[in-house]
Amino acid sequence: MTTQHFDLSYNNFKRMIENPTPEEKDFLNQCFADLYEIDLNNLSDCPYWIESYYNQNINYQVQYVSGYWEPKKYGDILIIEGKKYLYVDSQSLSEEIEHEAENGGLLYENRGYSYLRILKPLD
Repeated sequence: MTTQHFDLSYNNFKRMIENPTPEEKDFLNQCFADLYEIDLNNLSDCPYWIESYYNQNINYQVQYVSGYWEPKKYGDILIIEGKKYLYVDSQSLSEEIEHEAENGGLLYENRGYSYLRILKPLD
C-alpha cells in the first residue's frame, strides 16, 4: 500500500470515519490490519496477542473474516488457495476501534462483526 498523508485533525478524521473516500477506506482498513497485526486479504502468521497459538512449534495461520461467526468446528478441513488447513479455533475482533486525532481527541470507528479463523497448515 502506498503511504499517503491524510489530515487526521479531529474534525477531518471524524468525517473520514463517517463518510470515507475509497482511499480513506483503504487507510482505515490498513490501520485496522496494523492494530491486529494481520493481513485482511491473505493468511497471516498468528499474532502474538493470541497467546495460546503464538510461538509454538506449529506455525498457526490466521484468516480474517468479516461478518458473524460461522459454524466451524475443530477438525474441519479448509482448502485455501489449493492448500489444506485444519480449522482449530476462532478469535473475535473488536467491533469498535479507537483512533486518536493528531490534535487530540478520541474517535471511534464501528467496524462491525469480524473474527479470525485460526488454522493449522496440513501441507
